[in-house]
Amino acid sequence: MARSAEDLRLLFEVLAGHDEQDPFSAPVPLRSPDLAGLRIGLVEQFYSVPVQGPVRRAVAGAAGALRELGFPVEPFALHGLERAPNLWWMIFGRVTAFFVERMLGDREAEVDDLLREMLEQGTAEPAPSMQEVVETLVARDRMRGALLRSMRNHAVLLLPVCGIVAFPHRARRFATDGKTIGLFEAMMPTVLANVLGLPAVTIPFEVSEEGLPVGIQLIGRPYDDELLLELAVRLERLRGPLASPPL
Repeated sequence: MARSAEDLRLLFEVLAGHDEQDPFSAPVPLRSPDLAGLRIGLVEQFYSVPVQGPVRRAVAGAAGALRELGFPVEPFALHGLERAPNLWWMIFGRVTAFFVERMLGDREAEVDDLLREMLEQGTAEPAPSMQEVVETLVARDRMRGALLRSMRNHAVLLLPVCGIVAFPHRARRFATDGKTIGLFEAMMPTVLANVLGLPAVTIPFEVSEEGLPVGIQLIGRPYDDELLLELAVRLERLRGPLASPPL
């Protein structure tokens, strides 16, 4: 979305606040972030799903930088979120595939490979019933509430963005230190903010052996966007410029 966290903050400041033309815009004015007493929870991976070495180093480097900035960074255990990827798949996989397939009609060949694979997997399962959809939304709300209660003492979580580094097109299996994982497993750290509707920001913090950026993710509580952006800006300033990717 932006070249830097500072640019992203400028964009947010332009868009923040209620828009009477948008009934879903948040009625929350732009606020100054309060960093007093902030503690940050460290989540190195999504449960038992391992990550690649450069990803682990990026998260560890960001944790060290946050400590250098004066913020306590402490291990944070995820509880009751094991099924978050399942909820994500129901909402963004099966339900989405059901509608997108009908929208595409005979133009399915025009979509990219990854979306086509998701459509094939989503439509291979029975169309979701209304009861399944409602039960999924209820489970999501309960899961969101449980996570927010566990974040009482840690307003921000530090996680990987993805369990793997940038990969070649059409690659779908990836070696990690612990085992070989698939793309869906690799993306599980991203699922939390996505499916639970929480603010999150990602910034590159290391580079892979191929010279490509490796990102870290900060997740916050509802309407704490300004806090996340302030942390992201400070992290980027401390990190300094990253080497440009190879041509």
